[in-house]
Amino acid sequence: MFVLGLDIGGTKIECVLAEVGTDNSLKKIKIKMRIASDRLSGYPKVLDNIAKLCLKVCKEAKTDLSKCVGIGVGLPGTVDPKSNRMVNGNTQIFIQKDFAGDLKKALKFNGKVVLENDANCFSYAESVSGAGKKHALNFKIPIEKQISIGVILGTGVGGGVVINQNILTGRNGSGGEIGHTNLITNGLSCYCGHNGCVEQYLSGTALEGHFNGRIYSQIGKIKNCKEIFELYEQLDPLAIATVKQYRKYLLQFLISLTNIFDPDYFVFGGGLSNQKLIYEGIEEELKKQTFAPKSNPKIYQNTLGDSAGVLGAMLLALK
Repeated sequence: MFVLGLDIGGTKIECVLAEVGTDNSLKKIKIKMRIASDRLSGYPKVLDNIAKLCLKVCKEAKTDLSKCVGIGVGLPGTVDPKSNRMVNGNTQIFIQKDFAGDLKKALKFNGKVVLENDANCFSYAESVSGAGKKHALNFKIPIEKQISIGVILGTGVGGGVVINQNILTGRNGSGGEIGHTNLITNGLSCYCGHNGCVEQYLSGTALEGHFNGRIYSQIGKIKNCKEIFELYEQLDPLAIATVKQYRKYLLQFLISLTNIFDPDYFVFGGGLSNQKLIYEGIEEELKKQTFAPKSNPKIYQNTLGDSAGVLGAMLLALK
């Protein structure tokens, strides 16, 4: 038997087919494919693209969709556990759409379709198959007794809280929406309608905006995150100021999360998680500034790579 996984992001959609073991675990990845999200084309077109992608993946693997025990889907927004619909998010074409039902109809699929927030999928996969295993090995704390927080530092900021192998979804699915907690009082406006959200200060977009907005006469020479960190290494003054401020915001954010959840560890995902500089000295500073003297969460870079989200979606479909 097989399980199909979908990770639907703002720029790409990934589909993975994996074999399922006799113990209902992921056994082996058979094939994976990606396409552009094409979200500006509207919901019907994107739905059609996703259905065609699923069928293409099965065809390439020389199997049939009917042999799949389920489909796990990571969506870029909050999923209400009662209605099984996305109720908010930055890819708004999915809001209040019956995506699970529509996908089943488009595929003529009779199995279950499980929807979850993409950051929750990432956090769950890392907790049970990635950073959680590393933490268990290093500190002798079983995975099923760990508290972890996944933080995606990418185009936006997403997150997920996993407690004893269970995602903290909350009553309405908005548990773990840490990107839209307040970081700066009366700060920058956010698309969600509020001001000072974490996403406006810790996303890759925010870092680039902060740096490029201060270039002044060189505004045409816009730099991306990777280039900004390279300029930091070259002792560029503006890059140094930008990265230092970013690190201060990140530490402030982690202190707040630690005081609320007291986790065993954080695991970072997204493009900015690849920058080694954001990890330097941060565990030590975090330990000094948290409320409880014994709070000493570890901080890991993701171990499953950029496919963690789709792996988490498949694991949830099997759970």
